[in-house]
Amino acid sequence: MLDLGCWPGSWMQYAAQRVGEDGWVVGIDKRPIELALPAWTTAFAGDVFELDPQSLVQQFGPFDVVVSDMAPKTCGDRATDQFRSEELTRRALDIAVAVLRPGGHFAAKVFQGGGFGALMQEVRTAFAEAKSFHASATRAGSREQYLVGRGLKASAKRLADAPAP
Repeated sequence: MLDLGCWPGSWMQYAAQRVGEDGWVVGIDKRPIELALPAWTTAFAGDVFELDPQSLVQQFGPFDVVVSDMAPKTCGDRATDQFRSEELTRRALDIAVAVLRPGGHFAAKVFQGGGFGALMQEVRTAFAEAKSFHASATRAGSREQYLVGRGLKASAKRLADAPAP
């Protein structure tokens, strides 16, 4: 599993318990993880916009699941914050398509704004099943949504692996 925006590390701890010693959990965040994690986890401090997804695949092999709990540093302007959130989620989706095995799964948090429909369409294009939902535990009035893509399509994988023109 790949956890984008993994700080403070609680999702990594949970995932590590789920996959056990036979699995592998990798996390990336701008801030370093300070929690004790099992030996079958690796956390990197870094920026996802500077991340080379193929280097992850070379080091760890293709992933079964990619999750993103990334959120932008908010400025208080709702439209700007939503745009930044959608861009982070789009980057998470690009990374997911590049590192997932065919049939792999994706889940990401996003603050819904004007680009949400296009983002949802990108998830539908890449995955056999795509859904969005508003978690019941999310505060009333929040634009926070979760996007879930199940079953990465082989066609999406071929496009991601194709050399740039």
